[in-house]
Amino acid sequence: RPSPPPRGPPPPPPAPAPTPTPAKAPTPTPTPTPSPSPLVCTYRGTYEIRPLYAPCDKYYLASGTKSNCAENFVHLRTKSNLGGKYDRIRWALAASAANGLGQPTRVVAEARAGVGACTNRNLAAPSDPTRGLKVGGSSWQWQFVPYPGSSKCDTVNMISQNRLSTTAFLSVPRTCKTFAYNATDGGRQRFRLTKA
Repeated sequence: RPSPPPRGPPPPPPAPAPTPTPAKAPTPTPTPTPSPSPLVCTYRGTYEIRPLYAPCDKYYLASGTKSNCAENFVHLRTKSNLGGKYDRIRWALAASAANGLGQPTRVVAEARAGVGACTNRNLAAPSDPTRGLKVGGSSWQWQFVPYPGSSKCDTVNMISQNRLSTTAFLSVPRTCKTFAYNATDGGRQRFRLTKA
């Protein structure tokens, strides 16, 4: 009986299945950074107004009184200079500001308003402020606008509506005795409003 033919080499094992390449995760869509809400401020009622400039921050804008309507200058005064007549540093206004724009308002000296009011009782912007501001008629108006970069409504620039084409920003000199005007914002062109 013939012998079976010799067996050949065993067949090679099947090749392993290729490892699947993991799918790339989708690139997340960047979330847009929300824009800060515009600062919208409302000023309504009676306020005290004083410089934010540190050497002068104990001084207030002070008017005269009804007892002497002829005295129409507005000065910088500390509370101890007022002889208890605190209505001299109180001013009535009604305005708003948003996105750096202010709604003009009259700034009325409370000490000169009411029964027997003085004719001139609105904060005016004289051509020479070194002697002090003045009170005048109702045509004088101001804008109260939070100064650039401020997040607070009570720290503002005071901008004379009647002087927008020249030097409109109310300013206090380093002496803290009088006033000046400036063309732009700066440390001495900033004021704090405090509700009276």
